[in-house]
Amino acid sequence: MASVSQECVACGCCMKVCPLKAISIPTGIRAQVDISKCIGCGKCAAKCPAFAFGFYSVMLTSTVLGLITMLLFKPRSWCVYCPMGTMTQGICMIKHKKGEYR
Repeated sequence: MASVSQECVACGCCMKVCPLKAISIPTGIRAQVDISKCIGCGKCAAKCPAFAFGFYSVMLTSTVLGLITMLLFKPRSWCVYCPMGTMTQGICMIKHKKGEYR
């Protein structure tokens, strides 16, 4: 699950993207994660401009493994590594910008 380091600047970007509203900034100094709600989707870490979330390296590793698997096997195989569809959303956005969905 996510943990927040001292680098947090309390900007609130993570709160806006958390699908389960597991993040709050009660003191206005640093974000806090309610571990009973956090599912480890990584959306907060991906959005954080200060890279303050502790599992960012795990998410990056999963992304790299997912992309390699996708290239070697089949287009939807990255879902094994990305439980909340973060990579699916990103790839769909790229395809939409290229006009592949028109």
